[in-house]
Amino acid sequence: MPKKILIIDDDRDVHEILELRLAMFGYEMFHAMNGNEGCLKATEIKPDLIFLDISMPGIDGVETLKKLKTEMPDDVKKIPVVMLTTHEHLQSNCLKMGAAAYMTKPFDLYALKEVLARLLP
Repeated sequence: MPKKILIIDDDRDVHEILELRLAMFGYEMFHAMNGNEGCLKATEIKPDLIFLDISMPGIDGVETLKKLKTEMPDDVKKIPVVMLTTHEHLQSNCLKMGAAAYMTKPFDLYALKEVLARLLP
């Protein structure tokens, strides 16, 4: 059974780029365009990994991460979350809040494969 990955990002291009790069590895992809939708989908589908953008309108990625790690059921809290951003200065804060990894955009295929190998053995 393929591993499930949820992408929470308001930029459709990011969804397309990740889907193109990850489809070749056999992952099943799910999409959410904002933090609230992402939290609902995480609860419904129980993905093996979440990619989460920091800069989104409404509930941003930092608040979404906080919600995923503190307010969700235990099985959702355990899902590794990889933060996606152009803002490197938020890295330590996100890691302290429970993010499993932090990738800056644009991300290269090798860095993506490395993170996936580490978090989805």
